[in-house]
Formats: sequence, C-alpha cells, structure tokens
Amino acid sequence: MMNKKTQTLFVENESKKAPTKFFPLVSLINSYYWYSFFGPFFSFIFPIIILGILGTIFGYETLLGGGLVLPTMATGLISLPLALFEFKRSVLLKRIGATPINTRTFLLILGLYYLFLMIISLFWTMLMYLAIFNEFWETGRTIITAQIPQIPTQISEPVTIPILEIPIKSESLKDLFANVEWSGFLYSHFISMILSITIGFAIVSVSKNVLTLQAIGISIFIFSMFLAAQVIPIANIFNNEIMWFLGFVVSPFKSVSAQSIEAFNGSAVSIIFENPSPNISIVLQSTKTFIWNLNSNLNIYQFAQMNTKSIPVENIFNFATRLINFLIPFLWIGIASGVSLKWFQWGIR
Repeated sequence: MMNKKTQTLFVENESKKAPTKFFPLVSLINSYYWYSFFGPFFSFIFPIIILGILGTIFGYETLLGGGLVLPTMATGLISLPLALFEFKRSVLLKRIGATPINTRTFLLILGLYYLFLMIISLFWTMLMYLAIFNEFWETGRTIITAQIPQIPTQISEPVTIPILEIPIKSESLKDLFANVEWSGFLYSHFISMILSITIGFAIVSVSKNVLTLQAIGISIFIFSMFLAAQVIPIANIFNNEIMWFLGFVVSPFKSVSAQSIEAFNGSAVSIIFENPSPNISIVLQSTKTFIWNLNSNLNIYQFAQMNTKSIPVENIFNFATRLINFLIPFLWIGIASGVSLKWFQWGIR
C-alpha cells in the first residue's frame, strides 16, 4: 500500500491550480514505483538475469532480438497492474474528484510514465547485455572447430595427412548491431510497449484481487517468454508446429517478438552467401544453424540450438507471416482496450 502521508501531500498540492498541477501526480507515481519491490526488479533486474543465463546456454546471438521484449513485458504485465490496483484501493481514489485531475487524466499520465520506464528499461537491458558478453564484441564465440584433412593430390609414399583446424564463430556483437534494421526494430518495440500498457489495464479491469492479477500477468509473461521465442531460439519453436501456432493464440507478444527478431537480424538475411566447399558444408550442417555467412573468418548467424533442424530464413519470415505479425498486435490492442473500456471501474471491487 502507498504511504498515506505521500497521498495527503499529493491531494493538498493538487488543490492548488498551478501550471505544474501534473508534477505532484507524476511524483506520486514515481515514488510508488521505486517504493515497491516489483517495479524496479521486473523492469531492470529480472530480464538481465534471464538473458544472462540463457544467453550463456544458447548463445548470446540467439536471444538478443526476441529477448529485448522481456523488460517491456515485465513492466506492462507485472509492475503496471500492481501499481494501478494499489492506486484504486488508496485514499487517492476518494479524493481525486476534488482535484483538477480526473480519472482519465490519471490513467493517461500513468500510462505515459510506464511507457517512459519501458523505453529506459529496453536500453538499460541492451546495455547490460553488452556488458555481460563484452568479450564477444569484436570476435564472436567459437561454435565448433572444423577439422579439414589436407589430402595431397599425389602420394608417392606414406605421409601424415595434416589436419587444418578452422574455428567457426558466431557473429560478434559488433557485427550483430551493425546488421540491425533500426526502424523496424524500434517500431516493433514501440508497438510492444503500447500492447503491454493496454493489456496491463485490461488485467486490472478483470481482477478482483492481487492474486488474480498476478496469476494472469505472470501466466501471460511465462507463455510469451517461451512460445514467443524470447528465451528460446526461434528455429526451435518453428520446428514444433503445434507450439508455433499455439504461440499466436496464448501469447499477445508472439508477433511483436517475431518482428523484433527479424528486424534485429534484418541486414543479415540479405547478404549473398558464398558457396562453401563440401567439407566445410558438412561441418556447418552439423551445427544445425539457421543461416550462415562464410567469409574470411567463417562467421555463423546461429538461430537454432545445436542438433535442431535448420530452417531456411524465407520459411519463417515469408510474406504471409510478416503480414500476420503486422496485424495481430493491433488485434490484441483492440481486444485489451475493449476489455478495459467495458469492465474497468475506478473503485474498490
């Protein structure tokens, strides 16, 4: 619950019709956010822990595109609903009608405040991810060392056949960020932020207590983490047809995550790949990667876990899928907005 002294000061300040009448409200929302444990933890700490652990397991290059949606989801599905629910139960509810701030203005400012937090948490998570895996900034991690026998064209006597060892590396973080299609990447995250806020309001609208609110928010969060390919390489989900299509049904964030993944690796898919030699092709296929780019140091764009069937890029990001991914977020935003308008009550249930 919020501090009653803070709420009283807010009401007193709001009664003064000053040009800065919104500042006390923003200050109150900000104070509550940092006062609670859930807000800062799920926005700034939890995503880094998850991406740090799973990025080490699956490879930093496999999760960055979709995983960056995590802080936005955590803020909108967990932090925002808890804050709004607490405000609905506070003394502020009883006095807000006597101030220049009406309920719609309050909800608008609350939404804008959490939108600002989502932007900060997105770039904070990106920065911390780079700090955790900074050793791979210039040179990617070694996925496998190819051992290519150098067989002489003519053998006149028994000889020892030399083995050429070629380290096959994932893309460095520097190269990954150079390949980002930034307009699409920022668009996908802006839509995910609006989606998170509308779903957060909808969760509060249908929840009668904190336990229900947390159960709904955390369930959507967990489903989206896995089925929206945020903590699992996207090719792993695509290989399971049931899981792939189930994600569109149970996860509102499936489409925005796919947009983020595609945009984050946008320039990579347009590269003209060299034809590898047969020996190196065998080694590359053994890694079961999504696509590969062969150049002087044999870098790989790895979008699938080892021993997972390779998926051509055009199979996942074809025209139909792109169209669906573009439209579905607006459908979810419309549904969540409709739920909020129909069932949201500014009062204690």
